[in-house]
Amino acid sequence: MTKNYIDELKTVKKILRRESVKKTQTIMHQKKTECVDLSFSELMKDVRRLKSDVVEHPSKPLAIRINPHFEETEYEYFYVGDCFKEMPKQYSKNGRGNRDLQKLLQRHYRIVSELDLHGEKVDGLDELLSEFCHFIQEHGVCGRIIHGSGLGSKNSTPILKNKVRFWLYEHPEVLAYTEENNNDGAVLILLKNKKYF
Repeated sequence: MTKNYIDELKTVKKILRRESVKKTQTIMHQKKTECVDLSFSELMKDVRRLKSDVVEHPSKPLAIRINPHFEETEYEYFYVGDCFKEMPKQYSKNGRGNRDLQKLLQRHYRIVSELDLHGEKVDGLDELLSEFCHFIQEHGVCGRIIHGSGLGSKNSTPILKNKVRFWLYEHPEVLAYTEENNNDGAVLILLKNKKYF
């Protein structure tokens, strides 16, 4: 009798398991059909966007690039003669020498603009540099002049490079200039601040 009882319990358990599996399957099937019937907008109707999702990127300052040929302002131009000797890589006439040069190399000052002299001729260079320096002084104190290494010149003698550096050496408003690190084709210049002079 006990054996029959145990067998009956086993069959009842099997029947109950089958029924529970069928119930869960029908419930899952109903849920799937309900989800399929609902559109995405209906499912997301209570969802709201978080304000923290919006990321604001800081805008980059626009690069200032001038073309001094088209400026109509009257300037006093600074002229120097020809220089055929090689000018130094760095020069400071301010009395603070190395300190100004280090600040220039470490980019302590904001570079207002740069002047690319590739393709320019020596004639008219004085006017171009004068206008560039006036522009720099109106907006700050530091600029960058790209004059090239001069390897394309006759006998690989840099004419434009020496002329630019000699002009900077002689100009009374230029406090210092220095060659950029590992780049002998460009110089950073430091000018007097017009607000104080």
